[in-house]
Amino acid sequence: MNSQQLLDILSLSDKATAIYTSEDIIIEFANEAMLGFWGKDSSIMGKPMRQAVPELVGQPFLDILRNVWLSGDTYIDTNAYAELLADGKMRGYYFDFEYRAIKHPSGEMRCILHTAVDVTERVLHQQEIIEIRQREKDLGDELAATNEELSASNEELVSTNEELKESYDSLQLLNQSLSESEAWFREMVNQAPVAIAVLDGRELIIDTANAFILQIWGKGPEVINQPLHIALPELQGQPFLQILDDVYATGVPFFGSEVKASLVRQRGLEDAYFNFVYHPLKDSGGDTVSIIVVATEVTDQIYARRRVEHSEHRLNRMVMTSPIGMTILKGRELVIEIANQNMLNIWNRTTDQVTGKRILEVFPELIGQPFPDMLQRVFDTGQPFAMDEITADVGMADGTIVQYHLDFSYDPLFDADGNVEAILATVNNITDRVEVRKQMMHEQERSRLAVEASQLGTFDMDIAEGILDWDDRCRTLFGVSHNGPVTYEHDFVMGLHPDDRERVQQVINLSFSKAASNGNYDIEYRTIGFEDKKLRWVSAKGKVFFDEQDQPVRFLGIVLDITDKKEDEQRKNDFIAMVSHELKTPLTSLKAYIQVLQAKALKAEDKFAGGALDKSLLQVNKMNTLIKGFLDVARLESGSINLDVEQFDLNVLIKEAVEEAAITMDSHDVIFNAQQPIQINADREKISQVLNNLISNATKYSPRGSDIEINSYSHDNVAGVSITDKGIGIGADDIEKLFDRFYRVNSAHTKTIAGFGIGLYLCAEIIRLHKGRIWVESESSRGATFKFEIPLT
Repeated sequence: MNSQQLLDILSLSDKATAIYTSEDIIIEFANEAMLGFWGKDSSIMGKPMRQAVPELVGQPFLDILRNVWLSGDTYIDTNAYAELLADGKMRGYYFDFEYRAIKHPSGEMRCILHTAVDVTERVLHQQEIIEIRQREKDLGDELAATNEELSASNEELVSTNEELKESYDSLQLLNQSLSESEAWFREMVNQAPVAIAVLDGRELIIDTANAFILQIWGKGPEVINQPLHIALPELQGQPFLQILDDVYATGVPFFGSEVKASLVRQRGLEDAYFNFVYHPLKDSGGDTVSIIVVATEVTDQIYARRRVEHSEHRLNRMVMTSPIGMTILKGRELVIEIANQNMLNIWNRTTDQVTGKRILEVFPELIGQPFPDMLQRVFDTGQPFAMDEITADVGMADGTIVQYHLDFSYDPLFDADGNVEAILATVNNITDRVEVRKQMMHEQERSRLAVEASQLGTFDMDIAEGILDWDDRCRTLFGVSHNGPVTYEHDFVMGLHPDDRERVQQVINLSFSKAASNGNYDIEYRTIGFEDKKLRWVSAKGKVFFDEQDQPVRFLGIVLDITDKKEDEQRKNDFIAMVSHELKTPLTSLKAYIQVLQAKALKAEDKFAGGALDKSLLQVNKMNTLIKGFLDVARLESGSINLDVEQFDLNVLIKEAVEEAAITMDSHDVIFNAQQPIQINADREKISQVLNNLISNATKYSPRGSDIEINSYSHDNVAGVSITDKGIGIGADDIEKLFDRFYRVNSAHTKTIAGFGIGLYLCAEIIRLHKGRIWVESESSRGATFKFEIPLT
């Protein structure tokens, strides 16, 4: 059996047992019986006896224990008197006990085993017997003397009986007065306007309970004379029974404020909140005999306060998360209670600079402006007040004055009595919107002057309201003769040529994005007149205006009839096509003659003639390419180019273009970083034409011997190609026009480079036909990267 098992057995023993170690008498073990003698609990384990049971100081036991430890001799005593703490008071007890010295085999002390038996009753009984015998002896001695005195006593008996009767009568009167006093006390408790109960003894017997406390408990009069824990079993596990016991033991009253209690009432177990007092009632000796309980239920007040706090929290959260400026001003002094970030931005202040301060203290410049009087009017009337687009001068932290245009409202916040206690100020800074409107008015005035000076049509679209306004000239260009309302979808979109409709809508959508276009609108398109069915060419330019959130709000612009110009261009294209076609036949014959002469020169080993013929053939090929470009432009302009769509590997096509470039353009290294196969559905010949044009363009504008790098990729159902050179680069002003027909960059570096500005235009149109996009990324003197993307399918 190990030590722990032995201790477990000793703990079950009814005989008080303890074990001590060291000269300091450390309590290593004490069972419940021993702890009960001392009036302690198990928390004293491990402490010196002097500290754990300080009431033994001054009594012999601590010295005896120390002598047992030092000498190793067991000590036994009977009927030993000890004073111990019980129920908060020192009381005397008698014990038979043994301090047994337990030693190691080596003779050294191991511990002291202390066993004790409470023999108080035995000793007191023995003392009582001794006292009784002594009293019998004393009585015998006195009996004789008493007999002698009996005669004299009989004489006094008559007068004593008379005094006794008077005392009895007086006692009866006192008992009657006491009964009346108790009845008065009970009546006072029952009639009291608050919940009162009286609990007798430490068992907390319900002696008195008025109707209010019975209602709080959810019980009837049947609980009178029951212990509280029986009458209200739900109090088990709650702190109240222990608090009452502490009040009874210490005689110190307890005050509770807004304490939650769970009570079984009509609707079952309910949580309620109380303010209460547990006050001890004491006898003449100062001992507690009862506890009076006075309680007030404050559940409704607690819930009401929580609702108010919840409402305040929701209001504060609404204020702090509002997308517009909000602040709460407390009292007529207009103290800033909270302000959200948008309001702080308007004020140009931090939270610490404004919270808890009067608004006129923070912004003295408001004195003399109408806002303080408006706020006081809300306090006076209890009515909200609002104004739109008012001007306010607000001082910044650096002392400057900034003028704002504001929409604002002042809404009263009421207290429980219906009085205005604060104002919720909502402020929307519309300065940007007002400035935009002023700018729009300025632009409108400029547009009006422009219209008067030229044959221009104008349009004005309120994007938010969906209202479109055309002047007479604009209506004419769309074949509309009436003056009735027009709409974007019915009149504008449906008035576009079917082949231009999707393209125009894409450009307009792009204009509605400030980040993508800054609101600029510039396009040419065809219209089909609603009434006259006449085809017209229109050039349109405009500007989209945005609000402070960069949302489009207004679309203004002009339209110009360019039908005559387009017809002239068509005639020019027809002429170019005709001339190109007429030149192509003799050029083909010329190429054949040169090739025949090349063969003869080669046979004759005439190197001079062969070289001259090679250069001639190169010039013929350039002329062929130029003529083909003009023909392609003419076909594009006439809409006669169709796509021959097939599936092919884009990377294979790129490799072919690179190999062809290596033969015809040996001045540069064209590097293709091949990737995994990319299958696309497109016109193979036209995509090849785009690749050849872009590679040729890169070689024209980059130094001889430099690298041209080609990459391909695919993502999100599109395939893309990038071609990067190390050439002269392109300026920002030229990038916007680079893909326009016949546009060439005009600089000292480009004057000696041949071309008509149709290659990139053809590339852009071919990619557009594939519903793709083409663009360039470049800076002047830093090379350029041309990219295009087309759908995979």
